[in-house]
Amino acid sequence: RSRTQITANKGGSGSSPAGCVTERHMPTGPARSKCWNQRAGQLTWHPNLPIIISSNSSRLAGPMMTPGDKERFIRTKANEHLIGEDEKIMWSLHAVRKLRIEKLRKRVVEEALRECVVIENYETAGRPLPDCLVLGFVGEGPIHAVIAVDQDCDRIFVITVYRPDQRRWQDGWRRRKEDD
Repeated sequence: RSRTQITANKGGSGSSPAGCVTERHMPTGPARSKCWNQRAGQLTWHPNLPIIISSNSSRLAGPMMTPGDKERFIRTKANEHLIGEDEKIMWSLHAVRKLRIEKLRKRVVEEALRECVVIENYETAGRPLPDCLVLGFVGEGPIHAVIAVDQDCDRIFVITVYRPDQRRWQDGWRRRKEDD
């Protein structure tokens, strides 16, 4: 059994800016929330992560953003992110699993996002938020991350993160090889 709690934030206080709606599904265990899994094209559950849905449902994909706009927004949110206080970076369960597989740490990836560059811009049709593939660097080398941009709620979502394979990427990890 579960119950759904939906709250609207009109004043802009707390972790959700004004005009956002928070929906929490609360099963008998810990609170669970939905987050977009871009690769699977479905909603997935995340422990203790509220989903913020634009109160204007006709604008779920947000305003049109250029790759440069996305890059600036991602870098800004990564620089503003304060763990436990003013969280601007949300993590999908898939991304957290990929951290373990790739032997990466959240904080290191979050730091890499401060200087990331957009290398692939994805179409917004059929997606709840504009997203893109970014390239960043950690001490051990390059990383790629798919980042969804939630301008309405002033935050970003890390959808997935991985270490790119040199057999599949060229031009300094920025372009897929032709046979991919």
